[in-house]
Amino acid sequence: MSGPSSAAIQNTVDLCLRQLPRPYQHIGRVRNDVVALLFKTPSLSTKVDTLTFENGAQSTLLSIVGTIPIWYMNNQYNIPIRIWIVESYPMQPPLSYVAPTQSMAIKDRHPHVDRSGRCYAPYISQWNAQSSNLIALST
Repeated sequence: MSGPSSAAIQNTVDLCLRQLPRPYQHIGRVRNDVVALLFKTPSLSTKVDTLTFENGAQSTLLSIVGTIPIWYMNNQYNIPIRIWIVESYPMQPPLSYVAPTQSMAIKDRHPHVDRSGRCYAPYISQWNAQSSNLIALST
């Protein structure tokens, strides 16, 4: 079974981008990176939603939701995630979260995920606007 075509993914992403109250400054890069990730990982999709930051400020952003397959001890697990494309992307990395289901829990003192699910992987802290991208973040 094959996933959606590149054109279908592009159309879906374009539709979401048109729903935003403010366009991204680097909209071409946002579009290209999101389309590439969705094409590579069909279990992900886009939506427009409101993110509430820790300081209470809110912003309507493009987000990527779904599951990312990972391998751990020779078993595949589908980790539910949510990636928020911040307004300053790609100059700043996206905000990435593990979004556990009710039957899942985030491991206490996980080295890269806090109790809220926010990810702090080394790739994020070493983000480079020129060479970093969503596909590399998701692997």
